[in-house]
Amino acid sequence: MAEWFKYLEGKVAPETLKKAAGAGTQVKTAAEFLLSQESIPAELVLTALARHYRLPFIQLAAYHAEQDSISMVSEETARRFPILPLFRLDDKLFVALTNPEDIQVQDFLRQLTGLHIEPVLASHQDIESAINKNYLTQEKTAEAMGAYDETSTAAPNSKENIRIEDEDAPAIKLVNYIISQAINLGASDIHLESFAGSALLRYRVDGVLHEFPPPPLHLMRALVSRIKIISNLDVAERRLPQDGRASFQIEEIAYDLRVSIIPNLHGEGVVIRILDTAGTKKDLISIGMPPDVFARYEKIINRPYGIVLLTGPTGSGKTSTLYATLKRIFTTRRKFITLEDPVEYQIEGITQIQVNSEIGFTFAAGLRSILRHDPDVIMLGEIRDLETAEIAIRSSLTGHLVFSTLHTNDAPSAVTRLMDMGVASYLVLSSLNGVMAQRLVRVLCPACKVRIPFGAREQEMLGLTSIPVEAEIFGPAGCPACGNLGYKGRQAISELLVITPEMRRLTTSQLTPEVLRDLALKHGFANLRQSALSKLFAGLTSIEEVLSVTGEE
Repeated sequence: MAEWFKYLEGKVAPETLKKAAGAGTQVKTAAEFLLSQESIPAELVLTALARHYRLPFIQLAAYHAEQDSISMVSEETARRFPILPLFRLDDKLFVALTNPEDIQVQDFLRQLTGLHIEPVLASHQDIESAINKNYLTQEKTAEAMGAYDETSTAAPNSKENIRIEDEDAPAIKLVNYIISQAINLGASDIHLESFAGSALLRYRVDGVLHEFPPPPLHLMRALVSRIKIISNLDVAERRLPQDGRASFQIEEIAYDLRVSIIPNLHGEGVVIRILDTAGTKKDLISIGMPPDVFARYEKIINRPYGIVLLTGPTGSGKTSTLYATLKRIFTTRRKFITLEDPVEYQIEGITQIQVNSEIGFTFAAGLRSILRHDPDVIMLGEIRDLETAEIAIRSSLTGHLVFSTLHTNDAPSAVTRLMDMGVASYLVLSSLNGVMAQRLVRVLCPACKVRIPFGAREQEMLGLTSIPVEAEIFGPAGCPACGNLGYKGRQAISELLVITPEMRRLTTSQLTPEVLRDLALKHGFANLRQSALSKLFAGLTSIEEVLSVTGEE
């Protein structure tokens, strides 16, 4: 046992400490193991380390680092280690870090700054958030854009303006900067557009678009050309829409980029979807699935055959939930094949196929082909038509477990949606294991959320007569840690309809969403509004977010 474990005795289970000791001999390895345990607060582990090394421990959420100290270390260096300069006192620079034994990092910083380094312990998550707060601000973005503008002294219509192969060209640097900033902010999409006399740059963070200082308008054509080059698109084509893919890497983490370019009245508009390969590491609990829903969902996904459907609008996290589901049930003893449009994340051990409607390789055609490869589990990106629905249903009835998505507003409506497509009601009910409807709600920033009063007006807005006694209602405030948004991250809210024997006995005329919902209530069914309210009462989201996502539920 490591000596510093004595500060955790009585606070962490002995078997967990034994596992941590077995994780490696280095303090860093044991600490990382303990920090990876969701049941152990990071502050507990870091406080124990701080006491052992006689170092201060800081929580950075409410701390404002000195800008002069920040400027001594580049953002790239801060993220690579990771560290954050806090303040300077005479010839000493106080630096937040996670591993007090990494002398090489401290020596590097001493040589870089010419100052003695005084380490201060902080959590990895706190340091990353603080880096975003201190290095990524609207003012710094404006300064960066202005710097790139100054490097381009060419007239708007000169040849210099479209240099795109020179690695030192402003367009190259600016495209890299825009993509890097989006990734560091945790954005899912980049929107870059030209208008009359101006450009517009926006990042979609947690489902909401936020405007940032745009690049110089006279560089837009060169920027779009550069994006086309890295996406293997036709640089000369400016009249037709184009779609492509690219890759981008930051600190050994690879990101896939899906690029879409469309012409408009004032040039071309670009949307870049950022796909983090770490997305496949999410599990059903971490995406926010409520424990009661998870327990029932796990039963239906472990059945040997049948269909499980996920429903919801675009951007509701259906794909992430499907990947997390496949990860949950994956075993090399069964063959998994997916048909997707497009393949968003690559999963080791699973055969993934991308459909291409332009050459006739549709979901239906692909599904016919993969059935000859004797799969046990099939994932279809979407059921779009009767042909695909019928093949999927017949596949489930012949011993395959099929997962797919459907566009409906709630779970019970999925049954009638399949019938509207033309699938016979007896086939729908005999093949379906269950349907889960899903949405995403923004999570309040833990560093700045504020308790709010909850009275008769709020209860009326939510259609409630009372709230749980232990409920704590919070609202957004805004702080540097969340970019003054008040929210940080999103979680799923879900409603799960499990098909029961009683439902399978219903006649076609009885098969309505209302009847299915009434029967489901006997087995613990809770709708999307109830799922959202549970997160509201737990202090995770706000009243405004509940109303925004669930509408008139």
